[in-house]
Amino acid sequence: MPVKIKVICGFPGSGKTSYIKEHINFKRDIVYDYDELANTISLMPRHTENKGIHPYLSDILKNMIKRAKNDKNIDCFWIIRTVPDQMFVNLLNGFDVEYFFINKTVFECLEQIQSDPNRKDSDKNWYSLLMGLQSELMKGAFEICQFIN
Repeated sequence: MPVKIKVICGFPGSGKTSYIKEHINFKRDIVYDYDELANTISLMPRHTENKGIHPYLSDILKNMIKRAKNDKNIDCFWIIRTVPDQMFVNLLNGFDVEYFFINKTVFECLEQIQSDPNRKDSDKNWYSLLMGLQSELMKGAFEICQFIN
C-alpha cells in the first residue's frame, strides 16, 4: 500500500502541529515540520526567519518525499505547510495526497501566537503576516484543501 501524504495547511497559530499530534501514529508516521527543522539546523529561536536555510529545508523535503514513495515502514507522511502554493503541489503530483486547512480566524491565530512562549523572540509582525494570508484565503489559495476546525 502506498504511503499516504497528508498536508496540513493553515495560518501561523492555527494549530497545525497540535492537530497532527492528535492524529499521528507515532510508530508508523513521519512529519516534516519546517519550523522544527529550521530550529534544529540553525539553533535560532523557533519562528525566526533565516532565508539562508530555506534551500536546505527544501532539499530535505524533496528527499523525504522521494524516499517515502516506496517506504513500507511508514503509513503516513505528514507535512506542515502554511499555503499549498503551486510549486509545492507540483512536487507532490503522482502521490496519494490529502490537503487540509485548519480553519481559524486571524484573531484566533493572533491570540494563540501571543500566548505561545515559543514565539516571544520572533522578529515577525504577526498581524501583518496573518492579514496577508487572509488575503490569500480570499483569493482561493486553499481551494484544494478540506477545511477542518
